[in-house]
Amino acid sequence: MSEPKPPNPGSDEAIKLGCTCPVLDNGHGRGAWTDDKGSELFWITSGCPLYDKPKDAQDGEKVDP
Repeated sequence: MSEPKPPNPGSDEAIKLGCTCPVLDNGHGRGAWTDDKGSELFWITSGCPLYDKPKDAQDGEKVDP
């Protein structure tokens, strides 16, 4: 069984869980913008306890929350 997906960065639910990502820049969890396929993209704050995990992507590349 897989782990449940965390709430989107900047959403009220994520903030309650300790997220420090920008709320306004992330549209209160709706996303900052979308990619070519319509997937929401988010700004992630360095050091955020929910989303700043070791990443495989380079700066500027899409990283799913």
